Amino acid sequence: MLVLGFHHMVNYLSQFLLTAHLLPIMKTSGEDCRIVLVSSNAHKYASRFDVNSIHYKGDPEKFSSYQYYSKSKEHQVMQMFSMNHRLQGSNVAITSLHPGVVNTEFSRYIQERNCCWNCIGKCVWSGAFTRTPFEGAKTTIDAAVNPKWKGKGGIYFESCKEATPTAQSRNEEYQTALWRHTLELLKNHLPTDILQGLEGKNE
Repeated sequence: MLVLGFHHMVNYLSQFLLTAHLLPIMKTSGEDCRIVLVSSNAHKYASRFDVNSIHYKGDPEKFSSYQYYSKSKEHQVMQMFSMNHRLQGSNVAITSLHPGVVNTEFSRYIQERNCCWNCIGKCVWSGAFTRTPFEGAKTTIDAAVNPKWKGKGGIYFESCKEATPTAQSRNEEYQTALWRHTLELLKNHLPTDILQGLEGKNE
């Protein structure tokens, strides 16, 4: 994979791999285990889903980091739905969420080639339109420990409330295509028993 696949590898593949390795432990670790994927409402700006366009293959000069960031966040939401489907009846629940636009150093390396997007991005993350890190952590903490969400998976949260992600991210055909593509990419990094468990149910 090229460096241009950065967002996909860091935001999606790496945490999918970590989650897959932890699942066997979680399934034997108590009655209320939770996986919380910190996605973003940026997933709403992902272009039309196409499994063949997950890795950018075009002109590097035309690469949009924000568009591929949005795609990677959409993939997290889709992973949540697919994995929740496979965790039905278990002690593990998986959810995803938008933490809000948080005043961190997230925008430090924003380098969109479009000057307008650069300015907008810098302004949005400058502090006037953002949450503090404490405020930004609330939705994640709520999803992780609030008793009301015990055993409830397949939910997308915004501001500690259930919200509706995009129709595209809820498309089961797209979810299945992404799931299979992901397992193909990671098959050499997963033990056989874990891989078979992820492949086997409801395919």
